[in-house]
Order: sequence, then structure tokens, then C-alpha cells
Amino acid sequence: MLNPTQSNIKDLFDGLNSYLANGYVNELSSEDPEKEAFDYLNKLYLINEREGLAFCKLILESEILYNDFLRAACLSYLLLSECDWQYAFSFIIRYSESLSVPSLKDTLFYFFLCEK
Repeated sequence: MLNPTQSNIKDLFDGLNSYLANGYVNELSSEDPEKEAFDYLNKLYLINEREGLAFCKLILESEILYNDFLRAACLSYLLLSECDWQYAFSFIIRYSESLSVPSLKDTLFYFFLCEK
């Protein structure tokens, strides 16, 4: 089980805020910025689901960040959440004509699961 410290959580917040503002988590990192942001988001989500979902919304609403994989993951987290699935439905309806293939794939998969 994760034993997060305040400094670990602060590092996750700082990294995700940097990604939202600059397009990278750590400017000195050689890792792919989207993969690094995804890793930070997953860690934050496991530590604090509410904060992780808040960053999912910020990533989806960003007009600068267009990584389909990361946006699809954010949409999936929101659809599967107990408290923010309504936001995800509204987002899907509002942007249905411009959603990427990965986002549509995850959305359809969610509806397929709910059907069963």
C-alpha cells in the first residue's frame, strides 16, 4: 500500500501543474512528457482520488494539451468514478463531434460494460 508523504504529494501536484502550464512535468527529464504526466496522475489518483479526478478535468479542459491517450485515460477515470461520471457525460455530449478515436473507444467500452 502507498504511504504518501506530504512532499510526495506536493511533487505530484507540482509536476501535474507544470504539465498543465508548460507541457512537461520536469523540464530536465528525458521521458515522454505525456507518459510522465500519466504516471503522476495515476500516483495521485491512488493517493487521493478526488484530487486525481480534479486534474483529469483540468487535462480534459485544457486547450493546449492534446495527447489523445492521456485525455482518454482522464475520461475513463471520470466515467468510472462515483462522483464525477455526470461531468464525464456532459463532456462527451458537449464535445461528441470532436472527440478523438481513443476517447470514443473508451467511451463506447464504458457504455458496453454498463449495458451488461
